[in-house]
Amino acid sequence: MTQVQFAKSRNDLLPAIFNEYCSVHGIQTADLYSVFIWALENKKWEASTRSLWSQFRQEMSRALCEDRIVDPQGRSVRRYHAAKTEDGENSGYLWGAIFEAPPDHMQRSLQQRRHRIAKMTIRHKQDTDSYNDNNVHGAQLSFEYDFRADIEESEMPTEYDESPID
Repeated sequence: MTQVQFAKSRNDLLPAIFNEYCSVHGIQTADLYSVFIWALENKKWEASTRSLWSQFRQEMSRALCEDRIVDPQGRSVRRYHAAKTEDGENSGYLWGAIFEAPPDHMQRSLQQRRHRIAKMTIRHKQDTDSYNDNNVHGAQLSFEYDFRADIEESEMPTEYDESPID
């Protein structure tokens, strides 16, 4: 009996292409331009009317950012992590899977994400201050920027033992 193959969405297809590229080349991290060329040459991906490389990079980056797995401890985590590289003409991003990427790659990737979070928080504070100083309602909004309580709450169990307490 022949099994019917259903078409995957592009967001499912692109991480599969990335995985296959890494597997075929025996590597744990890869730059998306190399994956792009390989995917085109091997007819794994085709583009619409926009620049092929630009479209591929955008679609692949989005798909890799959104791809999540559940780790052995039950946490939902990003599977793929990008680290910006500064290598003269070859500047760009290297991507790797969370458990296979070398520690230096993950350190750089997670530190860069932390820096982006800090920048977003600073922009949020500036927006809040500007609103407080200039809104026509005279309203004063206040937000806490110490996220330790949020992190602790997110680590609390979501399932509890239903047996009666002695």
